[in-house]
Amino acid sequence: LVPEGIDLGRPYSFEAEIDGEQVAAIAQPFRLERGTLVVLIGTNLELIPWAEVVVRFGWALALGILLAAVLAAGLARRLSRRVDPLQQASRDIADGDFGTRVEVSGSDEITEVAKAFNEMAWQLEAARVREGEFLVSVSHDLRTPLTTIAGYAEAMQEGRVDASDLER
Repeated sequence: LVPEGIDLGRPYSFEAEIDGEQVAAIAQPFRLERGTLVVLIGTNLELIPWAEVVVRFGWALALGILLAAVLAAGLARRLSRRVDPLQQASRDIADGDFGTRVEVSGSDEITEVAKAFNEMAWQLEAARVREGEFLVSVSHDLRTPLTTIAGYAEAMQEGRVDASDLER
């Protein structure tokens, strides 16, 4: 039963044929005073039931994929909830509401984006205020000379300006 040329000083596994049936066998040697006793254990069962292993691996793989998809969807939903206020605030600023700010909390990348957004909104609001002040100043500065010119034009039309002043 044991194949030729095997070192029986250590355990050995092999396949053999007994009564026309293939079996897996293990030879376990035990050293005794008068020699070596070899215990052979054989079975016609597969040592590794590959079909069952493949099925279980398939189920584990499917469960792993399902779990990864559920976790990914949950993470995406969580991140989406954090980005929604930024999206709404962007729309508000696009509509002209430069006082819009987003709540800043946490210490991740979305928090950094929210801080940058608030800084941008503050700068836009300040620029809009400066623009308004500039227009008020320019309109005031232009209004005074235009009023003077309009007054002279009206006086000239009515003939109240001396002929000597007309050229000036």
